[in-house]
Amino acid sequence: MDSSLILKKNRTALALIILAAILILLLLSLPAYRFDAGIYTKKSSNTFVGDEKYNTVLAEVNAIADDYRQKGMDVTVSETVTERTNSKGEVTSLITFTVNQEFSRNGWSFLTVGFPSSVLLMLLLACVFLSLACAVTGTFGSLGDTLREMDTRSLILRSAAIWFAVIALILLPVFIMMNTVYFSRKLTLYSSGILTEGAELYYQKMNLFLFNGAAGEDPASALKGLTFHSTAAIWLVLPCLFTMILAGIQLRHGSVTQSLMRSLLYIFVAIVCVVTLYPYYVMLVTAFRSNAETNDMYFLH
Repeated sequence: MDSSLILKKNRTALALIILAAILILLLLSLPAYRFDAGIYTKKSSNTFVGDEKYNTVLAEVNAIADDYRQKGMDVTVSETVTERTNSKGEVTSLITFTVNQEFSRNGWSFLTVGFPSSVLLMLLLACVFLSLACAVTGTFGSLGDTLREMDTRSLILRSAAIWFAVIALILLPVFIMMNTVYFSRKLTLYSSGILTEGAELYYQKMNLFLFNGAAGEDPASALKGLTFHSTAAIWLVLPCLFTMILAGIQLRHGSVTQSLMRSLLYIFVAIVCVVTLYPYYVMLVTAFRSNAETNDMYFLH
């Protein structure tokens, strides 16, 4: 292949790696998760909109909302009206008042809060920077070299750039999955009393992360109605990491298609092995569990 063409392709690949790393940093600065916390709920039965009881309860809820606002929380008050007819044919009304707070957190917010996923995010960022560093140093002075002309140092560094990007690609879905478990499953276990060990530390971290400590001494009440979802920004990191891998393959092998097909074959074989061996793993683990642990639907042990 013409050396000028190789130089052009390698420059493009290196530029893509640098651009992808910059985009990852920018995407982590955008909202990664959006939360909606119903931090206070008040139900008033036999109440109709506009009557004396309605105004009394509404004033009470607004006073509580003002207390949260004084703590620095941007809250809103919403209400839902449920009407039904009782056995006597009388129409009754139940009004539910809720103090809500909607907010978002970006990827960088996880680095200092101390969640289990925080370590994964640190490792992911380290792999991205190492992949970028290996790609740059591995092409320094040998950007136009063919595969046969590259020295051992360049080969090792370019290979390392690929593998660091692959590790980062694997860590991202695990990071998202761990957050889902932490914000949903673990919160359910603690709020229902099924799990008590570490509850105080858990609520302390969640209060600091979500409310900046403004939930006070009873963050459990503020977290009862918590809902959340991940945004597109965190998922867009995946194609950026995939771009780094493809660009790294171009730098290392000089061709993407052949290496990519071989990689897809290896991935397919790995998936088949996992699916085939997983039932045997479950049988092996279950064989060493007690009856109580075997019937433990929450897998606490």
